[in-house]
Amino acid sequence: YGVTGDENLGNENNNVPTAAGVDVEKLAGLSTESKDWGPGGPKDEKNRSQGSLLYNKTYGQYDAIFLKEDSNEVYLTFDEGYEFGLSGQILDTLKEKGVKAIFFITGDFAKAEPELVQRMIDEGHVVGNHSWKHPNYSGLSVEEAEQDLMKLHDYVKKNFNYTMRYFRFPAGNFSERALAEVQQLGYKSLFWSFAYKDWLTDDQPDEAESLTKIVDSACPGMVYLLHAVSKTNATGWRPRALPGATPARYNTQKAPPPRRWGLFYNAKEAYRNLFCPLHTVPGGDTIIEVFGAGIHALVKALRCRQAAAN
Repeated sequence: YGVTGDENLGNENNNVPTAAGVDVEKLAGLSTESKDWGPGGPKDEKNRSQGSLLYNKTYGQYDAIFLKEDSNEVYLTFDEGYEFGLSGQILDTLKEKGVKAIFFITGDFAKAEPELVQRMIDEGHVVGNHSWKHPNYSGLSVEEAEQDLMKLHDYVKKNFNYTMRYFRFPAGNFSERALAEVQQLGYKSLFWSFAYKDWLTDDQPDEAESLTKIVDSACPGMVYLLHAVSKTNATGWRPRALPGATPARYNTQKAPPPRRWGLFYNAKEAYRNLFCPLHTVPGGDTIIEVFGAGIHALVKALRCRQAAAN
């Protein structure tokens, strides 16, 4: 299956955000109750979080996406509140692997890292709006929320000639009214169906455990939330020796057609730890190779799971 940015998330050719403002009357009566999102609940037969599916049903009318139910791809998204010297390495790996991602930036990041923002755009990634000041939107007035969101929108449009169309609520904190307001401003609200504690730069998660957790959580339509300040995500998951193979040696053979997701989940691969013998590449071939590092390993691991089911 594919590892991608936003090809199938919608909103490609319509609902382009504008600065026309919001209709306050239409927002009247909507709940302002503060809600904090974190995917949870039991998993279904496709390994999908029931919490994500429930919130899709509850808030989908506001163009809120917690998990892309009609997609067989997984979506890599990175939150960029500030730069920690790792975003360039992540972009290098994504470019090497031909994978697109969504980067949610704040006002501070946009102002401080214009070269990185421009590179994201130039290399075909999606740049999303993560707010100007990273406030909890459930606690803002309608006017304050509009000003914060549109300030970053206008800044990116003016300085990069780029129109953002996806919004990620800071800390996943939202309300029904805030969702409706973001929608009125022409945005889709993209949440996530996987996240883990990777944002503390001085307390990084274990590399092997993290990779296993991320790969084992894969499901059709999964939206991964990763933080670009995480060394584990960017440069961790170093390769181990793979019995019978060396990093520089490849054994190429024709791969069978991809199987359906249901079969994919029943596969019991022996190589899901930090490396994988089968990695589907364009053209339908498979190659034997060990993982590289960081996000490089994650992309291969996710692609590996489909190949191992064939």
